[in-house]
Amino acid sequence: MIEASKVNKIEFITKWVETLRTTDIKQGRNCLSSETGDCCLGIACRVGEAMNIEGAGFGPTTHQETYYYFPGQWFSDIMGYRTVDVSHPSLSTPKDIAILNDDARWSFAQIAHALEYTFLRTPSEPTP
Repeated sequence: MIEASKVNKIEFITKWVETLRTTDIKQGRNCLSSETGDCCLGIACRVGEAMNIEGAGFGPTTHQETYYYFPGQWFSDIMGYRTVDVSHPSLSTPKDIAILNDDARWSFAQIAHALEYTFLRTPSEPTP
């Protein structure tokens, strides 16, 4: 097991972006994971498990056999907060990816692009 505080943030985000782009898991809304699919933060939980990060995953179910809302402390230790605000040329201000997933109904591919745009591009790269 790897302590979350020792995980390289860029490595984690890179794997999260790759998984969002390649997963066969159906996209869900309004909870981390349920029988109908995972939200973008649920995919982050799966990435954390795959990376063997201590505390990563979904934890116990909390409501009608779904995993609710936000990843645990392990995610905050890596990302600095319980969710992530992203920037994107199509957004006037940074937005929470949970809102983009649930309310704006952005696809996994769109969220992956926003994560990449916010965290993985170098300042010299042009905006897409």
